[in-house]
This record gives sequence, C-alpha cells and structure tokens, in this order.
Amino acid sequence: MKVFIFLIRNFVYSNLFVSFCIALLTHQTYILLKLNQVHSFEILAFVFCSTLFTYNFQRIYRLSTSDLVGKVIGFRLSWIIRNRKKLFFLSLLAALFSGYFLSQLSNKLYLLIIPLAVLSVVHVIPIFKKNNRRIAIRELPLVKIFVIAAVWSTVIVALPVADTYGFEKLKDSSTIFLWSEQFLYIFAITLPFDIRDLRYDIETEVKTIPMVIGIRKTILLSTSFMLVFIGLKYIQYAFYKQLTFNQMVATVVSSLFVVGLISFSRKNRSELFYSGLVEGTMMLMYFSILMLEY
Repeated sequence: MKVFIFLIRNFVYSNLFVSFCIALLTHQTYILLKLNQVHSFEILAFVFCSTLFTYNFQRIYRLSTSDLVGKVIGFRLSWIIRNRKKLFFLSLLAALFSGYFLSQLSNKLYLLIIPLAVLSVVHVIPIFKKNNRRIAIRELPLVKIFVIAAVWSTVIVALPVADTYGFEKLKDSSTIFLWSEQFLYIFAITLPFDIRDLRYDIETEVKTIPMVIGIRKTILLSTSFMLVFIGLKYIQYAFYKQLTFNQMVATVVSSLFVVGLISFSRKNRSELFYSGLVEGTMMLMYFSILMLEY
C-alpha cells in the first residue's frame, strides 16, 4: 500500500497526471465533434508535453523566487523541494519533446499556440506594475482563474478544431458550445484549488474568489457552473442534435459526481484530494463518454 501511495504521489506531484488528463480532454474533442484523427497523435503528444513543461516550469520558477523562511509549507511543496533536480530534468525533457511535436504541426496553429504559450509563461513571471512593484497574472485580483479556464478551454477545443478544419470552424455553433462548456467545467474544478490555496493567497495578498465571497459561496458558485455546464449539454442534445443520447447520459452522470466531490472542498483537505480526485474528474468525464459511446 505504501508503494502504491508513493507512486501515486510521484505521478500527481510531478504533473504527469494533470498533463495526461488535459490530453484526454483534448481527445474528447475529437470524439464529440467527430473530427478526423489523422494528426491527433501529434496534437495530443504536443498538448501532453507542453502541459507538463508549463506546470513544472511554473512550479520551479515560483519556488526559486519565493521566500519560504518562517512559512509553513505543505506536503506537495516539500516534495517539490526534495525533487527539484528531477523536476528540472523532466521539464527539460518535456520542452524538447514539445518542440519536436510542435515542428510536426501546421504553421497556422502557431497563431493559437504562441499567445497561449505567452499567457502560460507570464502567468508566473511579473510583468505588470502594482503599487510600485511588479506582479504576475496570477497575482492580479480575481484574474487567475479566468485565465486558466480560457487557456485550457482553447487548448482542449480550439487546437484540434483549427488543425482539422482551419480557423473558420471555430465559429461553428458546435465548437462554440464545446468551448463554452469546457470553460465552465475547468472554471468549476479550478475554484476548489483557490480554496486549497486560501492561506497562501492571504499571506501573499492575492485576491481570489474565496477571499471575496468565502468558502461556502465559492462551493455554491462552482456547483452553479457545473449545473450550467449540464444545461448547455442538454440544449446541445435536445435542440441542436449535436450530442448523442449516450454522450448526454455520460456527461450528466460524471458531472453529478464532480458536483458531489466539489461539495467536500475545504482548505485543510489533503493535496491529493485536489490534484488527484478533483483534477481526476477530467479523466472520469473522458472515459465515461468513451465507454458509453463505443
């Protein structure tokens, strides 16, 4: 059992797990929109590697610029400190593979990828001025979560669509529906992480939604986003005929599980609750659709 938990922690804390989940949701776009999957491997491999690099780069950069003296640090941060060299090597490897798979993609996709890459980098690098000091996007009041949801929704939906059909297809109602739904979903499962980080955000004076409205209302807001997500899926199924009945059922069942999980969010929950279970709902969403579809 100890070996199993050790492996799970390494898989989650190294960001391999979240990278895998984002890649799965990207493949879900191919399934839901019935896209040609000729180039799907290159897209999915690029998404996985670039996500792995981005997350680890952000962790390493923030660690190198943070003053941890006298501060209480969690289990995950302790793990990152102990494994800093391994994470750096993993990030370097991910960057190299990301560059390789990027070179295999159509040049037109650079119009999407470059802005997303810039946003991911400046998410932690201070470029804005506030009260005579420089701050990063993640430190702008209430902005962080919107940027995260927008970036990942665009990666998950727009990248496969633009690669398959070009940018014109991004205006299609099915694409807009799916992007909006993924935005709501990512937003909903990201809100609990702001609850987890509440103590840290208070110390660093980063204003987040839980700081403004409290934990209870944040959970209600997250739940509301999930219910709107389900509502959009129903509209897509019942009125636009863009979803099959099985896809609709899979979405509702997995979404209700997400709602139940979100209701247990607390600032003192373990790191694996958030980075394992909450982020793992992306995998649940994917496999529930995959199983009922095929």
